[in-house]
Amino acid sequence: VIYTSGTTGLPKGINNNHMKLCAVGLGVSTNLGLGQDDVGYACMPLFHSNAIFVGMMPAFWVGGGLGINERFSASKFTPDVFDCWMRLLRQVDGSVLWLPTASEEANDRLCKVARRHGVDVSRLVFASRMPLQEEYLARYRLADLFLDTLPYNAHTTASDALWAGLPVLTCAGQSFAGRVGASVLHALQLPELITDNLGSYEAMALLLATQPARLALIREKLMRNRESTRLFDLPRYARHIEEAYRQIHELQTSGSPPHHIFVGDVA
Repeated sequence: VIYTSGTTGLPKGINNNHMKLCAVGLGVSTNLGLGQDDVGYACMPLFHSNAIFVGMMPAFWVGGGLGINERFSASKFTPDVFDCWMRLLRQVDGSVLWLPTASEEANDRLCKVARRHGVDVSRLVFASRMPLQEEYLARYRLADLFLDTLPYNAHTTASDALWAGLPVLTCAGQSFAGRVGASVLHALQLPELITDNLGSYEAMALLLATQPARLALIREKLMRNRESTRLFDLPRYARHIEEAYRQIHELQTSGSPPHHIFVGDVA
């Protein structure tokens, strides 16, 4: 299963700051034959699917688009990235691209692109939204590998996937939005899942897809590091942000001019 990620995939009513962001148009509509209203739908979170793929291995999850309410404004991936996913489908027997359901027209256009790559459209599975947060997080466990998007990485969704135990393979870009995946993986001490070009990204995805024992070791390391590294250490995060607020308050009450705030380790 090849999964496409995106903003949150959370049920309605659960807010997330990530949903307030808006991606920049990347010209995907011209190259993939999608209209401006369709581009976002083409890369909605894949984890919204109700499907359970029993025995379909390996399962890849691919990063997707930013959401504002239930509409998506732009794409997180370029045609080159989509080409990479199509090549992986051709090379990995039994793999499926798990996509969000969108308008019928948008779904049809993505299928046409897949056909041009020689990929049977039955391997593009269009998913619906999950009603509960627990189901949303549980869905990550149905995939084997999360393939991040470029030039705009998954942000909150990457963290959600990692918390659920799904390894995230990223390709570091040239901007902040394209380097979030690498930052998160460094925090989890999983540098082996960071690549710096699409060639290496594709090669590593193929390697992990065809060597399940190696992927299993990475998943085990992820689960260990999830409990011992700083990424999900919420008490530490709370201490640090409280210390930053304390320093800001002291600056304001003392009448000092604004300057940089540095927060070291806080007991």
